[in-house]
Amino acid sequence: MRPTRDEYFMMLALVVSTRSTCARRAVGCVLVDNGGRVLSTGFNGVARGMVHCHGSDAVAPCPAALAPSGTGLDGCHAIHAEQNALLQTRGGTEAVHTCYVTVSPCVTCVKLLMNTGCERVAFLDPYPHEDVAAALWLASRRPKRAGVPRQRLRAWDAVARTWRIQMAESIQGSGRRGGLPVESTETMVY
Repeated sequence: MRPTRDEYFMMLALVVSTRSTCARRAVGCVLVDNGGRVLSTGFNGVARGMVHCHGSDAVAPCPAALAPSGTGLDGCHAIHAEQNALLQTRGGTEAVHTCYVTVSPCVTCVKLLMNTGCERVAFLDPYPHEDVAAALWLASRRPKRAGVPRQRLRAWDAVARTWRIQMAESIQGSGRRGGLPVESTETMVY
């Protein structure tokens, strides 16, 4: 079965997440324009020139690698996937229409997305502070939509689900925490 546009771009975000160099969580982001063209991609990892927390050149994970999700962020050396995608966007960020990201954006990334032309944020898994970020997005960026409940897109078909399970097992087998939980098969949008 042919995937929907949302499923297609979310699958791309999952593939992008495999390039992550973060020891804590693998996150991928795809920024798309209104015509369905990919503007840029990004994954979470340390800045250029720094030693990776995860991978072949890793010496040791950053101080925050073993902290519970949503904590120890001051010790984290990674740049978020959304931030890297925005940095890679050629021709300006006003063309950004939809942000597909494997984990819901943090408050800082929502603030950055609010300063673009982004109309939609679609994600698979919620981040610990997702409610705060969603409230900020809905109230500040799109006041006309404030209070409108998030929509659930249709569940992924069996082919996509099987592919996602294989991706999750591959990433989880790498020893990283977080990653792609298998039980989630729907995309959240706000």
